[in-house]
Amino acid sequence: MQEVIYETEVFAIGDMAVQLLNDEKLLVLFGAEAPEFLQEVCYKHNNNSVKKSIANGDIVKIDDKTYRVTSVGDVANQNLLAMGHCTLDFNVKPEADRLPGSIHLIGEQIPALNVGSKITVIRE
Repeated sequence: MQEVIYETEVFAIGDMAVQLLNDEKLLVLFGAEAPEFLQEVCYKHNNNSVKKSIANGDIVKIDDKTYRVTSVGDVANQNLLAMGHCTLDFNVKPEADRLPGSIHLIGEQIPALNVGSKITVIRE
């Protein structure tokens, strides 16, 4: 049985956020209160409410694309709950190179987000 543990919708996209995603494979999420110096590189969204901590093996759906969580940084869930902040990292990296605020994903393609894009985390 699938359980939705997190849902949000993008309401603003920073001027450099798409370039960061395409070039570096990093999708920076921040809630409505994103610090001004980060707003140009982030996708702002409307929900900091996490029903359960995101964990390895969870599924992340971004619009019609599906990804599998391969690792969760030590502070990623805490930051997501407190500030709506985490970085979805689509790079394949050794464990030692992963950042504590990142959630690492594998999937077919890097997503193309727009204002109104939905991000859902599902536990199977």
